[in-house]
Amino acid sequence: MPKHQLGILLVHGIGTQPSGESLIHWGDALLKTIRLATHGKVPVTVKTATSERGHNNDTPASAIVSLQLPDGEQTWLIADGWWADVFLPPSYKELVSWSGRALPWAIALHIAQSHWQLREQKGWRKAWGVAVTVLKLLAALVLAPVFVFGLAISLVIGALPIPQLRAFLMAAQGTLISTVGDSLVFVESPIRAALIRTRLREDLKWLKTESDKTMIVAHSQGAAVVLDALGAIRDPEDESFKTADASSESNLVPDTLVTFGAGTNQLTCLKKLATGMPRRLGFNPVNCAMGAMLVSCAIILGLGVSVLQQHTTVRMILIAVGALGACLALVISIAMAGRKAIASLGKKFAFIRQHEQSIVLNSIVFGMLALIGLAIYAAQKTSLPLFSVSLFYYDLILLLAGVYLVLSEDMRKAVTLVSMPAGLGHWFDFYASADPVPNGPTRTTPPEPPSNQFKSALIFNEGSALSDHTTYWENIDGFVLQLARICADTANSSLQQFIPAHDVLADDRALWRIRCLRFGNLMSLIGWVAVGLGIWIWHSPSIPALFTPPGWLPEKLVPLARFATLAALIGVAIRCTSALIHFIWNSWRRHEINASFSGDSTRVPTELPLLVLALPYSAILCLAFYAAFDRWHVFADVTQWRNAGIAAVLTALLFCYVQNAFRTPALKAQSRAG
Repeated sequence: MPKHQLGILLVHGIGTQPSGESLIHWGDALLKTIRLATHGKVPVTVKTATSERGHNNDTPASAIVSLQLPDGEQTWLIADGWWADVFLPPSYKELVSWSGRALPWAIALHIAQSHWQLREQKGWRKAWGVAVTVLKLLAALVLAPVFVFGLAISLVIGALPIPQLRAFLMAAQGTLISTVGDSLVFVESPIRAALIRTRLREDLKWLKTESDKTMIVAHSQGAAVVLDALGAIRDPEDESFKTADASSESNLVPDTLVTFGAGTNQLTCLKKLATGMPRRLGFNPVNCAMGAMLVSCAIILGLGVSVLQQHTTVRMILIAVGALGACLALVISIAMAGRKAIASLGKKFAFIRQHEQSIVLNSIVFGMLALIGLAIYAAQKTSLPLFSVSLFYYDLILLLAGVYLVLSEDMRKAVTLVSMPAGLGHWFDFYASADPVPNGPTRTTPPEPPSNQFKSALIFNEGSALSDHTTYWENIDGFVLQLARICADTANSSLQQFIPAHDVLADDRALWRIRCLRFGNLMSLIGWVAVGLGIWIWHSPSIPALFTPPGWLPEKLVPLARFATLAALIGVAIRCTSALIHFIWNSWRRHEINASFSGDSTRVPTELPLLVLALPYSAILCLAFYAAFDRWHVFADVTQWRNAGIAAVLTALLFCYVQNAFRTPALKAQSRAG
C-alpha cells in the first residue's frame, strides 16, 4: 500500500548539476509558496530528506513533506529525477562534426517556429511578422556557416602551446559540450539516450510504488527526456518507431505532467534531421537556402569588385537586371500557362496526371537553363554582365524556394512529433514570453489532446531572452503558485481550499511589469551611450588609457586604447544601472505577489513604484543632456545640483505617464473602476 498521498519527480534540464540540487532549490520554492499562499494556516514541515541516491543507486534523492490539513495529515514525497550522472558527454570533435549539420537546421527551424505562431494573426501584424521572420532567416543563413567555421577553427587553435588561450578555449568547449551536447546525445547516440530514459523510468516506477498519485515536473531538455521516456515522441515516417512497442511506456505514466521551458520543439526538429527529410520535401531546404544565400553574396561581391576595377558600371548592372527580369517574368508566365495546359492534359492521360508536378518542375528548370544559355550567348555580344546577373536570378529563385519550404506548413507538420502520452491524465505546459528554448508552446501532433487534458500557458518571468529560461522559480505568482495548485488538485487534497484561485489579471500585471522593466533598461542604455558620446566628442584627448599600447602600433591606432577604456567604463555603468533598476523592479513584483496571495486584485501599487523605478534612468538622461552640450562645469554650483534633481524628478513623472500607457485594456478598466 502506498505510503504517501502524492509523489513528485523533479527532472532537471541541461547541465552538470549535482544530485539533490533540483530537490533543494525547487522544493524550497514550492514549500515557501504554499506557506505564503495559505498565510500559515497549513503547517508544512519536512520530515526527512536525503541529498544523494541510494546505496545501490536505485532510489533518488528525496524529501518527505508533511501538510497538516483540517481533515488530517497528508504527506508528499518529493524526489529528484537526477540524470546528469548517466549523461556521457561527447567529445568536442564529435560536437563540431554534428554542429556542421545540425546548427543551420536548428537555427532556421527556431526562426520558423516564430512564423508558425503567426497563423492566427491577420492583417498588417501578420505581414510585419512574416517580413521580420524572413529577414531573420536570411541573416541566420549567412551567419550559421561562420559560426560553424569558428567551431572548427577552435579545434586547431586549441592545439597551440599557449596556456591562456588553451584554458579559454577549453572552458568554452566545456560549456558547449554540457549544453548543446545534450541534444547531440539524444539524437545521435541511442545508447546514451537509453541510459537517461531508463534512469527516469526507474525513478518513476519507484515513486509509483511509494505514492498514491504521482506527477512529474520537468524543465528544459529534461521535459524532452521525460516525453521521450513516456513514448510521446514518435516519427510516423521512421520505421523503427512504427515497430516500437509502446505498451511499456503507456503502463508507466504519472497522473500529471508539468513541463516548463521545455526543449521539446528543438529536440523534435533535430530528430527529424537525423531520421531524414519528409517524403513530401525530399531534400533539406535549409541547406539549399543556405547554399543559395552564400552564392548570392559571392555574386554580389564579385559584381562590386568588377565595378571597382572598372570592368563594368552600376548602370550596366541595372540594365542587365531589368532585361533578365523581363525575360524571367516571361518564362514564369509561360510556365504558369503550361501548367494549366498540363493539368488539362492530365485529365485525359494517366501518365501526365501521375507525373504532373515533376513535368511542371522540369519545365521550369529547363526554362531557367535556357535563359542562362541565352545570357551566356548575349554576354559575348555585349558588355552587360548578363551571365553574373542570370546566375543571381537563378540563385535567388532557389533561395526563395528554400525559405518558403522552411516556413511552410508541410515543414511544421514534419517536425511536429509529440503526442499526448498514452494513459496520462493531465499535461500542463508553461513557457515564458521571451524564453528562447521552447520559443512558444510545445507542438503536438493531430489529433491534438483535449483541452481538459492538455493546457499550454504563457507566463511572464522577466521578459529577457537571457534570463527567462532560468527564472521560472522566481516567478512566484505566475508559475510556482499555479504549480502548487496543480499539486493540490492531483493529490485531491483539501489544500485547494487555502490556495487562492488564479487571478485573471495576474498575467496582465506581469506583462505590464515586464514592459516597464524593458523601457527602463532601454532608457538607461540610451542615456549612458549619449554620455559616452559626449565625453568622447568633447574630452577624448584627456581620457586615460587602462593599458599602454605597444610601441610598434601606428599613432593613429593609439586613440583606440582611450576609446576602449571609455567603452569599458560605460559598459560597467550600464550594468550597474540595470542591476539597480532590476532591484527596484523586484521590490515592486514582491508587492504584487503579496496582492495575488491575498486574493485582492485592487491592492496593486502603481504610482510610487513607477516613480521610484523611473528615477535612475531619468537622472541618467539628464546627465546625458549636460554631456551632449559639455556643461559639466555647472555641477560646481550647488544650486545646479538642485535644478538637475528637479529636472530628473519631472522627467520621471513624465515616464510614469508613459509607463501607465503600457497597461493592458483590462488593467486600464480596473484602474478606472477603482
